[in-house]
Amino acid sequence: MTIGRVVTLVFILTVLGYIGSHLRSLLAPPPLELASPLQGLTTSNNIIEIKGKTLPGATVEINGSPLTTLTDGQFSHLLVLNGGINTIVVSAKKRYSRPTVIQRQIFILEGGKISYGPSI
Repeated sequence: MTIGRVVTLVFILTVLGYIGSHLRSLLAPPPLELASPLQGLTTSNNIIEIKGKTLPGATVEINGSPLTTLTDGQFSHLLVLNGGINTIVVSAKKRYSRPTVIQRQIFILEGGKISYGPSI
C-alpha cells in the first residue's frame, strides 16, 4: 500500500465514523425524566400534576395526547384521573428516534376515605 492509499483509507474511515456518530445521536431516543407523580402514588386528590424534563425540541405525549414543552425541555400538565388504579404513560420522541416511555400507576382513593377492608 502506498502512502496515498493509506491517507485516503484513513480519511474515509474518519468520515464514516463522523457520519455514524451523528446518525446514532439522531436516532437515539431522548432522555426523559419524570419528577412527579411517583410510581405507586396513592392519594384522594384526583387531579395529578405531571412534571418532567426531556431534550428541547422533543415531542412529549401523556396518554397519547401531545403536550407543549418549554424551550429548555421542561413540561408540566394537570391530569384528572378516575377513582381506582390509573396508568399514566409519558413518552418523549425526537423526529427520527424511537420514543422513550415511562409508565406510572397511580391509585386514587374513591370518596377520599382510606379503606382497610370490610367492616366487621
